[in-house]
Amino acid sequence: MFSWDIMEPFTYFISYSTVFMAYCYYVLRRHDMKYMNLSDYFYLKILHRLLRKKNFDLVRYNALKNEIMIVEHDLQRLKDPLDRIIGSP
Repeated sequence: MFSWDIMEPFTYFISYSTVFMAYCYYVLRRHDMKYMNLSDYFYLKILHRLLRKKNFDLVRYNALKNEIMIVEHDLQRLKDPLDRIIGSP
């Protein structure tokens, strides 16, 4: 394997680079460098790039999803009183 004389500078520069990159990420994004923050950031960045490339209307999609959520919530509210009257498990 390698001697410590070779590995010490290598590990120093790797550690220093990691700390520097984490600091730059924090300065640019204002979030801690956690795995979930990084994965969400890169996922959304790639997703939005692909959606723009395919001319997908994200605003319309989100509006439709919100309408579906509201209708499902209203249906659930309407169904709950019936469950209490009928006695369904």
